[in-house]
Amino acid sequence: MFMQEISDDVAIMPVSRSVPRSIDVVTREAKPVTALARRAPMSFTEGLAGVGLDWTVSKETVHHSDGSLVPDCYSVRRNDNKRSIGTVGNRYKPVQNFELARDLDELFAGELSGVLSFERGGSFGGGARVYMQARMPDALALRLFRGEDTSLPYLCFTDSKDGSTGLRMFPTSVRIVCRNTYAMAIRQAKNNANAVNLRHSGDLGEKRKAAIAAIRGMAQGVKEFHDAMHVLADKKLRAERIAELVASEILPPEEGKEHTKPAKRKIETIMELIENGNGSEIYGVRGTAYGVFQAVTEFSNHYSPVRGSLAEASEVRFERVLEGDALSDRALKVLLAA
Repeated sequence: MFMQEISDDVAIMPVSRSVPRSIDVVTREAKPVTALARRAPMSFTEGLAGVGLDWTVSKETVHHSDGSLVPDCYSVRRNDNKRSIGTVGNRYKPVQNFELARDLDELFAGELSGVLSFERGGSFGGGARVYMQARMPDALALRLFRGEDTSLPYLCFTDSKDGSTGLRMFPTSVRIVCRNTYAMAIRQAKNNANAVNLRHSGDLGEKRKAAIAAIRGMAQGVKEFHDAMHVLADKKLRAERIAELVASEILPPEEGKEHTKPAKRKIETIMELIENGNGSEIYGVRGTAYGVFQAVTEFSNHYSPVRGSLAEASEVRFERVLEGDALSDRALKVLLAA
């Protein structure tokens, strides 16, 4: 079976069924984006309402102030709150959230049945971009420090309602103890190494074949990420070396200059998270490269400075994670080489 194939590819012990019930992302409407309680595998269609994605959009003509029509220009407007979330051309056809969910349910039927269970979702820019996260098999979970530190694997799907992007699929890792989310190999994903672009149109059978091939490749990517985390967990670092790496390589100053005051505050926050961040109390985490990596990821997910309201800041931080967290990427590279 396909599930057994990808489980065999990554020899990781199964984990408990408990999952975090919420994630620190808030839409611009200040509506929490939540993870649904995991009782049984849930389809994408079943999960839409629970994460606030049960709305539709319309494509409407745009007019000049004198009432004349703007050629080849349309506004994409949410039907629930009448908010315009983008402008598109004549050829653009909006894909509704329920259509996206239905397509994903169809895509992951048959041979892929049971591989994924929908758990999270939300939107950015008032709905201009939406995302859905689905839990991958527990056999792909990462367990460290005698099973006290567990990270769960997810597939994330992002789509736009403003025509800026198509449907993309890539793997993420969510650490239970602090909900740190890291888009595994997302930088490489932009070069098609660990992500796939799925067309809304086309033959379902061909799309399913592409998805199967992509998930098999992603299972290998998950294994490589887990291997890297084991290396970091086994790598002991003295306090002075940790401080040096954070200040000189993970958050280096501009060449020939000293750190600015904001940069110093970032360094201080990361150093504090290394000692007292979520999960640092797990026996064996402190004093390892893994502990440093998780502190940097926690900083990027929850503490990195962002302008705007609390809701906007939470949204921007999580969007950064999905688009590629450059700081965590750099930390991983530095710590593996340390």
